[in-house]
Amino acid sequence: MSYFILILLIVLISATTYILLEENSSNLLKNRLDKISSKEASNKYNPRYYFQQIYLYIIKPFLIKFIPKNQYEKILKQMLVESGKASSDEEVLRFVGQRFSGAAIGIFIGVFVLFIFGFNLNSFFMAMAFPVFMFLLPIFMLRNNIKQRAQEVTYNLPDALDLLTICVEAGLGLDAALARVSKEFARSSKVLSDELNRISKDILSGISRQDAFRSLANRISTPDVQSLTALLIQTDRLGTSIAQSLRVYCDTLRTRRRQRIEELSQKASIKMMIPMILFILPAMFVVILAPAAISLMQNMK
Repeated sequence: MSYFILILLIVLISATTYILLEENSSNLLKNRLDKISSKEASNKYNPRYYFQQIYLYIIKPFLIKFIPKNQYEKILKQMLVESGKASSDEEVLRFVGQRFSGAAIGIFIGVFVLFIFGFNLNSFFMAMAFPVFMFLLPIFMLRNNIKQRAQEVTYNLPDALDLLTICVEAGLGLDAALARVSKEFARSSKVLSDELNRISKDILSGISRQDAFRSLANRISTPDVQSLTALLIQTDRLGTSIAQSLRVYCDTLRTRRRQRIEELSQKASIKMMIPMILFILPAMFVVILAPAAISLMQNMK
């Protein structure tokens, strides 16, 4: 019972910490502006306000002094971009601060475990595991978010390209077609809709199409999106027909999707062997051989 209470306490603390610290840099800037505009008194009743102040004035100066800018920062920025978040220095420091805050909470939980179960070898290793787990938890969640976004885009991209091809062949320009497809996929795929809408807005803001497509490939680093952006950049550079290129590429995507489904179906039989050997076959042996074993023992008596 005590282990169940401990696990429930860890889950509640982890969820509360993630919700309180999951705040982007725009909201941090908003809190600063609210302070200037004499709205600080209303924010003092919000617990998130105190976490932001601790980050701004305690954690962030510490991180700026003792964490150098190295390859880790570049990798972390790329992961933040692929997860759909901002990749500024403020966001990187906030994410690292979130990891250190989780480690501090893990240390507190470890001390609590030692206090409850006493100082022995099992409780010591359990107490040491909590800070490591809380320190690595944001990275695991970030990678899971990246994987989910990539899977959603890969699953909905062929249908979106079919609709994009129809819009272009109907007479719409590529920019208007992207905006139309983004509007149509707002309910079925939020990630793909946001990415297409961002491309349309980047082009309207003055960014060239090639740079906008390269930014898309940087945000969604899947093979299908990479090849699609290369196709669109080459088509825009050479001035060839976009509708014809998209139609050919749509056929290629359908072939890839069919091949993925066939691959999953072939792997399913192999994956089913493990639970079958561990759970189904022993039960079948018991049902089949138990009556024979019982009758054999009775005859031997």
